[in-house]
This record gives sequence, C-alpha cells and structure tokens, in this order.
Amino acid sequence: MKSLTFDEFQNRLRVVSRARRIFIPNLTRNISNAFALYQEILEEDDRLLSLEIANNTGGFAPSILDDFPRPPCPKCKTPLRLSILTD
Repeated sequence: MKSLTFDEFQNRLRVVSRARRIFIPNLTRNISNAFALYQEILEEDDRLLSLEIANNTGGFAPSILDDFPRPPCPKCKTPLRLSILTD
C-alpha cells in the first residue's frame, strides 16, 4: 500500500469527489471511469488509477453474489450480473 501524506490524501479525496460530481451519473455510473475521465480531461497532474480489483472480476466490483451461478441472458446468452437491491 502506498503511504500518502495527509495533504496528498486530502488532495486525492478532493479529486475523486470532483470526478464523482461532474461525471456521475451524467456520463458514467462507475467511479473508476469517472476518475479516468477527470484525469484525461481536466486534471493537470497525473495520478495512478488502480483498476486491479475490477480487472480481476471482469470489470465489475467484487460482490458476495459472485459465488452463485449466473443465469444467461435470454437474448445474447451472456451471464447476467446479479445485484442486491435495497430499499
């Protein structure tokens, strides 16, 4: 894990917050994509964007439902993503 100073950590939080405010839900619902867009379009300083977890799970965040079999889509036959809905 990378050790950040307090100021670096605060700066990173501000950037993620700005990316969320600008790009979610207007262009994307994924914070990693929003952060990447923010870096590409608006930010002067490059920051490392870690997508290691998403890459290991096919681009989706891990879920407790990953252990269950997924039914295929009736139209395209790809496995459907399952999610937990809360009220």
